[in-house]
Amino acid sequence: MDIIITSCLDSSQKEAVQSLLADVKEKEPLTVSFPMEDGELFLLGWIGEKLCAVLSFIREGELSYECSAFTHPSFRRQGLFSRLLGESLFVLPPEAELFFYTDGNSSDALHTLDAIGAVFCSKEHMMTLSLEKSQDFPVSGLTVLETEESGFPLLLFADTFGSVRILVYPSHYYLYNFEIQSRFRNQGHGTALLRKLLSFLAAQKRMPVRLQVSGDNLPAIRLYEKTGFQISETLSCFLY
Repeated sequence: MDIIITSCLDSSQKEAVQSLLADVKEKEPLTVSFPMEDGELFLLGWIGEKLCAVLSFIREGELSYECSAFTHPSFRRQGLFSRLLGESLFVLPPEAELFFYTDGNSSDALHTLDAIGAVFCSKEHMMTLSLEKSQDFPVSGLTVLETEESGFPLLLFADTFGSVRILVYPSHYYLYNFEIQSRFRNQGHGTALLRKLLSFLAAQKRMPVRLQVSGDNLPAIRLYEKTGFQISETLSCFLY
């Protein structure tokens, strides 16, 4: 197998990945997606002119990465994914923690995660909010700083009570590190901060806002639902 490592997929590579995903989804009713635009590291495994396996990484924290992997049904149980994963470890930081997510619809995926020794962590919900509707909430008291992370614009929002980060991808916003100071919790400040930043984002570009939350974190889920987020996907998280 020939392996290509790249930080960005070109048009022909995207076409090959889309063909692979179509073949995978014809065999299994998967809901998990592949980050064509948002990934910062891609490994593609080719046999001849056929793309047989693909692996991507999105940085979640300083040393943590969300990983997406697909192997063509005709080339499974041949160690292709393990070879891609092994190659990625030469590129990623030695202390990196890798998180794999599965919707449970692929027995092969569960078998592979077990084979590499990945450990189940938790159930995770992906939540999404459309910004098609206007968000006319006042943004007074909101501080917005612009910087960059992993090559993507990063917006840092803060007010007197808390802070939150938004990564700006080409297709959506990703919300993370949302925190209200402990002495101000359960007083409505979290809802107010979220509404302020949603109004700000809607005035910039009306893309979907996505976030990830543990299935056990019911207070956070209720907070996000109150501001319009809906669960779009439920996944099992495995740590490698």
